[in-house]
Order: sequence, then structure tokens, then C-alpha cells
Amino acid sequence: MGWPPGWPPRSAYLHIPFCHRRCFYCDFPVVPLGDRASAEAGAPGSASIAAYLQLLQREIAVAPAGPPLSTVYVGGGTPSLLSVEQLRALLEALRCRYGLAPGAELSLELDPASFDQQRLAGY
Repeated sequence: MGWPPGWPPRSAYLHIPFCHRRCFYCDFPVVPLGDRASAEAGAPGSASIAAYLQLLQREIAVAPAGPPLSTVYVGGGTPSLLSVEQLRALLEALRCRYGLAPGAELSLELDPASFDQQRLAGY
């Protein structure tokens, strides 16, 4: 089934609830994992992150399909704790389920302490 012309833009928000520690100003639902936390295999917190992402991808897969997404916002927590591969897998799940509109906007919250030049280039 095609979507009518002029269909309003569609957006997706992906909540990544993990962070190193809860900031004093934060009112969001987060799971502090500690200063050494990372999504890298074997790192503190990596199993929690991987399990959550698996569930998130399953939820995306069964969500009702719709028109292509024009905006994707990845917030949290600290989404920059995700590895480049994990972020790609999430975006691929969205692309497969909904598609991404030409020129779609992607926003990702970053913590300067959780990424470097190599990771930034991968994002």
C-alpha cells in the first residue's frame, strides 16, 4: 500500500538508557553502569547493553510498518557508549522496517568522554 502524497514527516526516537553515571541534572530513565562501562565485548556493562539492543531490534521488527522516516533521534542516557557496529545495526533495523527518506536527519547524543576521532568517523 502506498502512502498519500504530503504524508507528514515520520520520526523515530531510540532511547539508549545507559550512561557512566547519572548527572545531577538528569531526570531521564537511565541505567548508570560505572566509569569503565563500554559496549565493547567483555567490558563492564557490555552484556546489559547488548541484551537491551537485542530487545530494541525485536521491537522494531514487529512494529507496524509506515512511510519512510525523515528524522531519527538517538538519545539517552549516553548513546555514544554504543559501538559503531551496534549503532549501524539499529539504523539498519529501522531502514529495513520503515525505510529512510532521502536526506533523512540523524541526531545522536554524544558524550565527549565516550568517543574519539575513530569512533566519530565511524558514526
